Amino acid sequence: MKLNKNAFPVNITLDEAISIVQKEFNRKGHKVRVTKSNVHLNIVPFWVCFYDVDSKKDGKYNHYSSQIALNALTNKIQDDYLKLLEHESPQMIDNLSVALEKVEIRLKKLLISKEEAIEAITKMLSCKFEVDIKNVSLSGFEEMYIPVWKFEIEKHELFLDAVIGKVNNFNIINKKTKDNKDLFIEMINEIKKPTKLLEYLFTLIKNIFLLIFKYWRIVLMFILIILILIYLFF
Repeated sequence: MKLNKNAFPVNITLDEAISIVQKEFNRKGHKVRVTKSNVHLNIVPFWVCFYDVDSKKDGKYNHYSSQIALNALTNKIQDDYLKLLEHESPQMIDNLSVALEKVEIRLKKLLISKEEAIEAITKMLSCKFEVDIKNVSLSGFEEMYIPVWKFEIEKHELFLDAVIGKVNNFNIINKKTKDNKDLFIEMINEIKKPTKLLEYLFTLIKNIFLLIFKYWRIVLMFILIILILIYLFF
């Protein structure tokens, strides 16, 4: 696919992305099978720049300086993607190939111009640091395209960066609690192993003794009643 953009390389293959997402569903107790039909690759535009903010509050001066990333598709700040710069540098990529896999690639259109990005970022920083717009300075603007794997599974829209495979929104997947049926099946599968069977038996015996020790008066009374009944009727 022709790209001709300042972009990050695709380091996480389709199979690796599927494996990462599958492990996350498994870890949270979901019986889901992630397949190639659930995924495509988005190439998302970002505006990245440095900022300097001067603040004076209660007579105390503060200077803030850092980097910021604006999604040029949604007009939202997504600073998590700045982590990619610690591992890779974007470069001019003419053609994009994804490890010989037939993957649907969607090049997203830049919807936010540089001028609009400057205005949006300035306003956001002004509100965040509670300073006047004139106290916000932006520099080093770059247009960057980031490859992101997008999964559509069980009404979830999941994103995983295709550069280092660490930036994602997996937090939207709720941990599924096991019902009694799942717990019973899990127990049956476990006790098929001799070591697990002995462990279950030991735990059962220990719990019985703990129960007897805790309620020994009731247990003793129950035994006496049974002995009296046997004596009277037999």
